Amino acid sequence: LVPPLPPPLAASSKGKPEADLRVLGARALGAASSGRTAAMRGVAALAAAVATLQWTALSVALILFNKWLMGYGGFPYPLTLCALHMLTSFSIALVFCLLGYIETNLTLKQFVKFIVPMGLLFAAAICTGNEAVLYLSIPFIQMVKAWTPTVVLLLSTLAGLESLSCRLVSIVLITSSGVALAIYGELQFNMFGFCMILTSVVLEALRLVLVELLFSSNEVRLSGLSGVFYMSPVCFLAVVPVAYVFEGTKALDAVAAGQVQPHLLALNACCAFMLNVSSLVLVKATSALTLKVVGVFKDWIVIVISSIVFSSVVGKMQWVGYSVAFVGILMYTQHKYAQYLEKQDGDGKDTIPLLSSESDHSEPDEEEGKPFSGELSHNMVASAAHVSTGGTDDSSRPGRAPGAAD
Repeated sequence: LVPPLPPPLAASSKGKPEADLRVLGARALGAASSGRTAAMRGVAALAAAVATLQWTALSVALILFNKWLMGYGGFPYPLTLCALHMLTSFSIALVFCLLGYIETNLTLKQFVKFIVPMGLLFAAAICTGNEAVLYLSIPFIQMVKAWTPTVVLLLSTLAGLESLSCRLVSIVLITSSGVALAIYGELQFNMFGFCMILTSVVLEALRLVLVELLFSSNEVRLSGLSGVFYMSPVCFLAVVPVAYVFEGTKALDAVAAGQVQPHLLALNACCAFMLNVSSLVLVKATSALTLKVVGVFKDWIVIVISSIVFSSVVGKMQWVGYSVAFVGILMYTQHKYAQYLEKQDGDGKDTIPLLSSESDHSEPDEEEGKPFSGELSHNMVASAAHVSTGGTDDSSRPGRAPGAAD
């Protein structure tokens, strides 16, 4: 009535029954461990999918919300809106700080050296990007923002962060040609708006290169929320005087006159902060590279939906141009991915940064500790997404596998 033991076990049972028990225990533990690993991977994949959908939905919604608010909602004051976003982000981050969720370990010297320059550039990039929304269509803005990786590569080469190669030249030429076609095909072209968005692209690219230069020393390690906590007040103080000079009290007058409801402004500002947090969650659940790749496809969603919602005319030449630029962006993403793999090989690691492992969450790595870089830069580059048109174009920092914003 007793069933025979499996062949390997029966062969060994003649002399050492204790060994048999150890073999059975090892097999049982191995099976249980494999089951737990598969379950954990399933949960991680589900969390990554939810985080991706959440970030995409928030980013697209905020882009459309900003356009509607400034173009149709009775609040055509981009500078004041930017200041409101920064004030709200700092206020919420301050609450997290008081609750003990944010480390405040920067010295005054580090704050002045690292945060202030980036805050000034970031504020200028956001303000010029917001200003462009008043004069240009969202699809056209997203197409011009596709040039951001090209500008980053050019500035990185001048700064010695990138070595000139045939591949980089081809990326620059392909992306620039596509953007040029999109610009040429724009039917509602406005020179002032174009200058504003072009200035925003250059300032954002300059900020990303500055991030690489300043943080190469690993002197500062900040989480995404810490970055919001430190960067927001700098941006707010930089924008407020400019907003007062160019917009005065018109924004307050518009609210007092009932042109825009205060709760809509509050909702818009809270959405901006939620997008910052969402980008952090996405990077934690996956990687900066995933945020970059998702951002590229998100831009297509923005262009299609905004052209429908706001009846924006997109010519055939613009579709062709952006498609060409899209190929250049994919080449750029692959280029940063190859750099990431080379760095991982040099560190003796063997991981693919599309879905982080459980160990990735135990301790922030060197890159995640740097504020507003890569697509943690989307914590504030997504802020460019958040307060401006929301493209993540990129918004990827030179020297690592990406990840906005906007």
